[in-house]
This record gives sequence, C-alpha cells and structure tokens, in this order.
Amino acid sequence: MSTAIPEPLATDLEEPLARLVAFEPTSLPVLSVYLNTQADQHGRTPDVIPYLNREFKALARTWAAGSDERHSFDRDVERIVAYATDQIEPAANGVAIFACWGAGEFFEAIQLTTPVSDNRVYAYNQPHLYHLAHLEEQYPRYAAVLTDTNTARIFVFGLGQVVGAEEVKGKKVHRVKVGGWSQARYQRRVGNAHQEHAKEVVDRLVEIVREDKVTHIVLAGDPVVMPLLEALLPQEMVAMVE
Repeated sequence: MSTAIPEPLATDLEEPLARLVAFEPTSLPVLSVYLNTQADQHGRTPDVIPYLNREFKALARTWAAGSDERHSFDRDVERIVAYATDQIEPAANGVAIFACWGAGEFFEAIQLTTPVSDNRVYAYNQPHLYHLAHLEEQYPRYAAVLTDTNTARIFVFGLGQVVGAEEVKGKKVHRVKVGGWSQARYQRRVGNAHQEHAKEVVDRLVEIVREDKVTHIVLAGDPVVMPLLEALLPQEMVAMVE
C-alpha cells in the first residue's frame, strides 16, 4: 500500500511569488483561493469545502455553459476541491491555491504555517497576489542570535517557523589557580577569547544572511559579548538588527 508523501510547508514566498507574477494575463478565468485552515482552541480544523462549494456555485454563473471559460473554470473547481479535501497538511494554518486549466493546466498550491486572515476566492485574468505578498511583508525571513561568552545559537525563521538552527562554540578559558598567570594576563586572554568568539559568530552570521536571504536580525545574549558582535557587523547588516 502506497503512502502519500506530506507536502512541505512553505518557508519562503520569493520563488512562488516570482512564478505567479510571471503568469501572463489570459482571457480565461484564473482562480485564486485563500483558505484559513488554522485549528480552533479544541484542535478542530475548519471544514473549508462548504465555503468553496458556495463560492464556486455563485461564480459559475459568470460564464455561459459550454464556453471555453466555463470549461476551464469547471476543471479548476474539481482540482481545487480535490486538493482541499485530501492534500492539506494538518500543520498548515493557511493555504493559497492558484489555478487556470486552460492556460497549460496551471496549478500552484502553497501551504503555510502562518494563518490566512479570511477565506477568499477571486476569479480574474491573472493570479490575485495581494494577500500572499502581504504575508511575506508580515513574516520576513530573519535570523536570531542567542549568545553567551562561549556558545552562540543561530536560528533562521521563515514565514513564522524555524527553518534552520546551528551552534557556534568558542574556546573556554580556564584560570590556573596555582603558579598561573597574573590577573592582568588572564583578563587579556579572556578578552581575546571573547573577541575571537564574537568574530566566529559574526562570520557565520554573514554567511547565513547571504545564503538564506535574511532581511532582519535579532541579537540577544550576554552583555559582555553583545557590543563585540555589534562592532564586528558589516555596515550593510547594521540596519537589519533589531
């Protein structure tokens, strides 16, 4: 017996938005569907099918039976209802679906951990993208750095969920009690270790910002290390810091 592979929840809207923006306007209806699938306080997921059936029934009157527009619309209704019935993951709090059968059987579905404010259905000559773009503005990709004087954890968040995490560890400095350095030499070594740790954290953060297209940074941690991190940040990243 085969098992359906769960559809991954979106962590970045840049690529799907680019594809949807590139969709050429058509004389056929393009359906844009936004669904709030967030579970209620009892863990029950809303049944969106009755809503879709009502909206599609009303929209069907827009085009004459037997027309190319109506044929494309009817096929899209079948695909969207089938998708909403069987393929939405329990973890998804919002879903955006775009379809136009007559335009090369176009179909794009995006499942999100972030909730969609309201259920909406649009029929236009190209995808209706306002709500999707608004979600990208509400939930920008950001990195959070939590650090003490020796260990830092860097998290990357996309659309409200953790999409990556890693740890950066520096060298611990142990004080020798007998026959060791003077207090001044010990403090210098401690300071050098903190500076080295801060540099390692910032170097890795720079790579993460570039690789993951991070637009915001949150810094939190030991007050000894925080000024060192801020001083080492490249100028182009300073404005990203919260």
